Order: sequence, then structure tokens, then C-alpha cells
Amino acid sequence: MQLKKFLLISLLMFLAVLTPVSAQYYLGSEERGVTLGAYAQAGFGAEFKETSNINSFYLRRAVVHAKAHITDKWTAMAVADFAKGFTLLDLYAQYSFAPQLNVRLGQFKNPVGWENQFNPATNELVEGSILTNYVLGNGPICPFFSGHSTTGRDIGLEVSGALFNGLLDYRLDVLNGNGINQVDNNTHKSFGGSLTLHPLEGLSLNGSALYGRINMDVAGVNTRVERLQWGAAAAYTSDMFDLRAEGLFLHLDSDKDKGYNVTGVAHFSDRVDGVAAFEQLFQAKDINILSAVGGVQYNFSKRCRLQAQYIFTQTKNKVVDATDDAHRVVAQLQVSF
Repeated sequence: MQLKKFLLISLLMFLAVLTPVSAQYYLGSEERGVTLGAYAQAGFGAEFKETSNINSFYLRRAVVHAKAHITDKWTAMAVADFAKGFTLLDLYAQYSFAPQLNVRLGQFKNPVGWENQFNPATNELVEGSILTNYVLGNGPICPFFSGHSTTGRDIGLEVSGALFNGLLDYRLDVLNGNGINQVDNNTHKSFGGSLTLHPLEGLSLNGSALYGRINMDVAGVNTRVERLQWGAAAAYTSDMFDLRAEGLFLHLDSDKDKGYNVTGVAHFSDRVDGVAAFEQLFQAKDINILSAVGGVQYNFSKRCRLQAQYIFTQTKNKVVDATDDAHRVVAQLQVSF
């Protein structure tokens, strides 16, 4: 099984390298058909701490996506990741009554956070933001579903649209609140949404929130808690540079976590970008995390790139008065077709 998966991913990467541009492939007639695409991310990482050093090659993602154009207003989307077995990421149908009104049903990204909405193939940060991963429950540090990553997704219904000739985008969601590939485990639903204002060319101002009651493990006991995730962000993009800043907050009953991050990208040329980021996460359990990132990426095409980054992370535990510093270097190749 592992050999088959390795051969499949190797074939995808080989075909992507041979593709001169980051293309997608359309099968069908002009009115109906399926758009197919895929991308893979693999690389090498090394981490240096005072007590230990580790290094490894890794396969981060091997994603295949398909979008079905059923009619001019009705579409369906499926996205799956094969890097660690099979994980269904997105699966939904959407009907567009007008640009101002779209209805989506299925599994998709929840509305909270700015970076959370990014396709990993376009995120300049190789490992993503610690703050986003924590508040949205992406990965092993998910504070509300132990050992279960939500990848910032959920199952439910969404109404969205663009108003006033694209000046304002909105999303309104009713979700299970239990994360990816999970049915609801209680009778409560989570309610949320986002508003994004585009006052100037290249400038976006965003606010988002999601509130609900969830069941989570608290000291070995299945407990129902109130969860509120909310955030605010500002982002500016131009031909010379991109800059974004975001604040995110997580409330689990009386526990309140918060943090912020700032990311900048300098476009030195059509192919070379410089990347820098800084963030802090303040956990309710008196644990503070600081992270700084610096690096460069070379873009072979729109979504084929080579990234190299240095990541410094400092974790302070105020309870035991301890500080843990980690230095990490990563190099990652991304190919897409």
C-alpha cells in the first residue's frame, strides 16, 4: 500500500514538473464538464533544540481536486488528500442564483480567519500560522478535539455573495461544529459568518465569527462547552509586495486564547519572492508562543515553486517558569497541474 501511494505521488510530481504552466484540465462540453487538477508538496525539515535535534524528509500533501459544472448555475466540488492515506477535504454542491446569492451544502472551510481560507498551494508559509492552526483546530495542537484535526472545515449549509458591485462579500453559515468528516455529536449547531470589505484596489478588511456548543474531552470526561472563534484581518496586495495582519480569538467557556500574526511578501521579480512573518499566541493556560519566519521562494509557474524558510519558535510556560527555543529550517518543493 505504501509503495502504491509513493508511486502515485511520484507520478503526479513528475507530470507536474513536465507541465510548463500551472494548468487545470477540463473534460466535457462547453456547457457541462469537469475541471481536474492536483498538487503535491514534499521537502526536508530539520529542527534544533537544546535537548534534541531531528531531521526528516516529508510528504506534506498530495491533493487531487475536481469541480463539476452541472449547469451554468450549479456546480459541485470534491477535494481529497492522499499524503497520509485518504482524507476527504471538501465535498459540496453549490447553486448560484446570482453573484449576490449563492447556496452551498456539504463539507467546506468554515468562515473564521483570513489565512484559514487560503489554499495551501498559495500560502507563502510552508507550515502555516501557529495561531491559525491552533484557533481553527488544524493539526495535533487542536485544543477542542484532542487528536482530531478539523483542517478548518465543517459540514453544513452556507449562503454567500458579493454586494454593491463587489464592494462587500458576505458569508452566513449553519454548521455541525464537529469538524471534518464527522457527524454532529449533539443537538446544537454552530452559527457564524464573515464580512469582507474592499474599499480600495488591493485592500481587504475582514471580520468573522463562529459560535456554538460542542462536546469535548475535559480531564477524561465528555463535556459540553460553549465555543466562540472570531477574528479580524486586513490584507493588501500589489505588484511590489503583499502584507496581511490578523488577530484571532478562541473562547472555550471561561478559557480565552488570543493572538496575532503579520506576514509580508516582497516580489523581487516575477519568479522570486521574499517572505517574512511574525506571530504570538497567548493561551489561557499561561503558555505563550512566539514565532518568526524568514525565507525565499522561487516560482517556476503560478503554483509550482521551491520554498526555503527558517523558523524560530519560543514557547514560554509561565506555570513552571520554563522557556523552550526551537530553530527549524525547511525546504519544500510544490508541483501542480
